[in-house]
Amino acid sequence: MRIRTLFVFALVLLTARPSYPEDYDPQHTMLALNMAVVSVHRILAAQDRITLDQEYQNIINNLSLGNIRSDPEITRLYEKLMDVTSRKKLRSDEAEYIRKNFDEQDKKSISSALSDLGKSSASLAREEGSVKAFFGSIGRLISVSAATYFKYEASGSTLRGSLSENLYRLRAEDLADFNELQKQLLSSSWNLLNRYNLPDEYRLVQRAIDDFCRAIEETNTPSQKVRMLQALEDEFRVYPPYWYYRAKSAQDNGDPVEAEICYNKFAEVWRPVLRRDPYMLEAVKYRILQLVGEKGESLPTDDDTRSKLLTLCESMRDNTMRDDWVNNLFAGAVYYALGERDEGVRCVEINTDFGYELEVSSAILAHMREGVPAGFLLRETFRTLRLNEITAGLASADKKRVLTFADFLDGREGAIQALSEDRSNPAAVHALRVEAFRRGDSSAFGEMIALAEAQPVSGDGYAVILPLLRSYAEDENSTAQIFLADMYHYGFGVAKSRTLAMSYYRKAGDNGELYPQFMYIHLLLSKPESADKPKPQSPDVKPKPKKKPLIRFWPFK
Repeated sequence: MRIRTLFVFALVLLTARPSYPEDYDPQHTMLALNMAVVSVHRILAAQDRITLDQEYQNIINNLSLGNIRSDPEITRLYEKLMDVTSRKKLRSDEAEYIRKNFDEQDKKSISSALSDLGKSSASLAREEGSVKAFFGSIGRLISVSAATYFKYEASGSTLRGSLSENLYRLRAEDLADFNELQKQLLSSSWNLLNRYNLPDEYRLVQRAIDDFCRAIEETNTPSQKVRMLQALEDEFRVYPPYWYYRAKSAQDNGDPVEAEICYNKFAEVWRPVLRRDPYMLEAVKYRILQLVGEKGESLPTDDDTRSKLLTLCESMRDNTMRDDWVNNLFAGAVYYALGERDEGVRCVEINTDFGYELEVSSAILAHMREGVPAGFLLRETFRTLRLNEITAGLASADKKRVLTFADFLDGREGAIQALSEDRSNPAAVHALRVEAFRRGDSSAFGEMIALAEAQPVSGDGYAVILPLLRSYAEDENSTAQIFLADMYHYGFGVAKSRTLAMSYYRKAGDNGELYPQFMYIHLLLSKPESADKPKPQSPDVKPKPKKKPLIRFWPFK
């Protein structure tokens, strides 16, 4: 009797439908079905298991059924959809291979986007590390932090070119299953349309979906995408992803007014039918950028703006997939800049705790825990990543020297003292002479010449810091440029090169440094050494007489 009672009770639970208010919005149901229809269509169009996996993870397996009225037809379709897709999606090892490929692309993009923040010019070193400095760079981070769902869409052809066709190509029998599934989905959308007495614009048809997928292809230019999507408005006006793609295309096409209108339409027709919505995630990031300004000119100092930004951050976190490490970083950085240190740390800890990404996440997490000012957070992270790369494989003593020189190049407190304690290292002594001469001690120039006469060409002290100097010189660090110029001029650790010395002296002189201006003019007026002399000309060609330049001022800037 007891078993029978439990069975009846379980049956009641299984068959009971959740209660919905009388004013239930049927657009929840139609939108969930339409998103499934488009997902299956994209899988068929791509004939690609990676696209299948993306659609399964981000749309099909992500539908928020709790927000959709229970319906036998929807239940049967959903079960069939899950069955077909889960049997054909990527295996765990295949998915891991694809994820690592995306991670490498993301790391390169982040390093490129943050490289400007790693520049160590005197003006940057004097910045106060304000929130404005952080939000001034936020646009670059937004540009590379697209949700995972859109990464394959943006670079699918490039990735496919590096993969075996057997890895990503769907078989003919797989396509037949999806084709049959699509027919059932389209048929059900017609039935639901009639059941809820909805206008015909709520139903997506095959031909319109074909055109929509054609419009958002990666090969189309932004202006072409805008035109094609505008032509589809009547068929897709109540489909939120349509407004997202149209807004993004307008952004890429340099039309902020059109983008704003489209993002507003997206918010108007959006419904919470996905547990974590990649479209909403991108729309939220647009709103964050809009609030702070593309160059950080609109500071979140007032309570109202700060409150809006915190609400957006919460929405962003709610719509970010756990393994989307780039957007975890982005959300954490924005929380941190708004003074919500613990929330920022928690967002980044998701990456390190689950092992989604360790190199970049560990660097930014360490600086968050140290309490680095928000304005310097991203710059310090880039610096850490760069120094980790340069010092990889070095012995501890050499690594210490490189880090000391990095502090010297960045103008950090204590660097000069650390160099003065390493006088057995000729590179450290040279650095002290350069610093003394830049501060007006003319006797340091004579000491430098004496050092040059005594210094052998292959000095280990210089060789170990050469990669660091070149990296900083590329970022227009004038101290690194002066140091490299001296090395090529005097032959400190490198072969002498008058051409390279003059090039680096000129670059540093363009930054207003007097010492490299003096050295450039000195080399310009002096005769080149034999290694740099021009090749002899034919006796039939008379060389033109050279006029000695008369230089009264720095002629370049």
